[in-house]
Amino acid sequence: MTDQQLDSSLTDDNADGMAKLPRDDWLSTDSILQLLRQPPAELVHGSVPRGRKDNSYCLVDNKVNVARHGRGERRQYDDDCGAWNGGGGRLCSFPYITVGQGAPRRVFLRAGNYCVERQIDGVRTYEPFDPQPAPADVTTITRYYGTLNADPSFKKRVSWMATVDGPSDVAVVEYRGVQPTPVVHGNSTVNTAPYVRTQASTMDHVGDAVSKATPKAVYTDCLLSMGAADAPRNSRSVRDKKHQQSQKARLQRQTHHRLNFADEILQVLAMAQDDSFVRCVQISGNRVPCIVLYRDRQLREIKAFCFDSSRGSVWSFDKTFNLGPMYVTVSTYTNQALNRGSTGSSPVFFGPMFIHGHSDTDTFNIFFGRLASKLQDLDFRQLRLGLDDEYAMRKSLAFCFRGAALLACTRHLKQNSESCGGDLAGLSASLKQRFVNAVFGDTGLTSCADVAEFECAVDRLRAGLLSDVPEQLRTYFNNRCIETHN
Repeated sequence: MTDQQLDSSLTDDNADGMAKLPRDDWLSTDSILQLLRQPPAELVHGSVPRGRKDNSYCLVDNKVNVARHGRGERRQYDDDCGAWNGGGGRLCSFPYITVGQGAPRRVFLRAGNYCVERQIDGVRTYEPFDPQPAPADVTTITRYYGTLNADPSFKKRVSWMATVDGPSDVAVVEYRGVQPTPVVHGNSTVNTAPYVRTQASTMDHVGDAVSKATPKAVYTDCLLSMGAADAPRNSRSVRDKKHQQSQKARLQRQTHHRLNFADEILQVLAMAQDDSFVRCVQISGNRVPCIVLYRDRQLREIKAFCFDSSRGSVWSFDKTFNLGPMYVTVSTYTNQALNRGSTGSSPVFFGPMFIHGHSDTDTFNIFFGRLASKLQDLDFRQLRLGLDDEYAMRKSLAFCFRGAALLACTRHLKQNSESCGGDLAGLSASLKQRFVNAVFGDTGLTSCADVAEFECAVDRLRAGLLSDVPEQLRTYFNNRCIETHN
């Protein structure tokens, strides 16, 4: 097929406005340049037409992608084929010069000079042109190659050129192979509809709109003002876009090149001035700084759901050890205003958090004291606080929330008892299991229905099993297990 035939060879089976590839192969460089310099009107579109694209090509407006690239964003050439392999794509740019009326000639830029490539005795060498071609005679063609996730044999190539006048206003989009039937996105677990990527222009509109309205309102407006094919796939994509915008705005307010721990603390101090999540940064001599994190919404929900001793949610606290060089104490509560559609149970929400370097009572008082001051108008006797076997945390909670019921986490106590019985007391496996069952088993201390039954069970355990164990385990039982359960 000649270059003159390219403009008129429109396909019948493919989408409207798509032309058939000659010999079902990529267009030659000469054909690409001809299309970019003299784009036929019937093949130029704002975006790739919807429909089949078997061994076909078209041209799309490239001005928006030039602007996106100028802002540091990725180029987007949308279509309805499905998910493309982003990691497997490649981008390559090559300069060409045209000698007279001949075909474009591939040249190489070496040490600032345009060169011709030759092979001498099997070795590639590059000889500079003399004289060097004028910049106006050099055209750089950039090509992007991608493969479809559903069928790697179906490939896409996007080509555009750049001259001294700038990038071309159009780009050539080619599809080689037979387009497969659309499939569900590989990451989807509930959606059965074929995946079609939302157009970049739509997501740009959503990104601007979510800064002024809620995601639900933006999604509803898109459904009313756009066609079904152009609107976002679902409300989740709008919420994700708002989250990305928030993350981007937060990063723009921060210094990205933090060098050490001191720089990070200074950055957090700056965030405390204008970030509604960072509420307090405590700095004192000879101690690691402490950071209190929460939002007003979390405190409102804790007031609504946790201050009811009979039906309210337990407000739980747990210190993590493996998130980095500092500890993070996380609180959680059950949002009783919501129910999961699948199970009918209420979801667990994160509450206020505490980042700290020490784990003594004075350090926890900074966190719990601030929370208690924000809740001081409420009756702490209606509050139930959950925690693990952390003595300093327990002591601080009892001091800051006087009258609140402290509930021990049985799982943590059981794990600590197993560790104490094996590592500290050196019990055999069978004796350690008997001790754990006596405290946490179905008929153990944790199953007692009232105080009288609990005290009788403790007396029996002390007279029986505990008389045969080392002193270290008896001390742990009296100081930690009994005190925690009282």
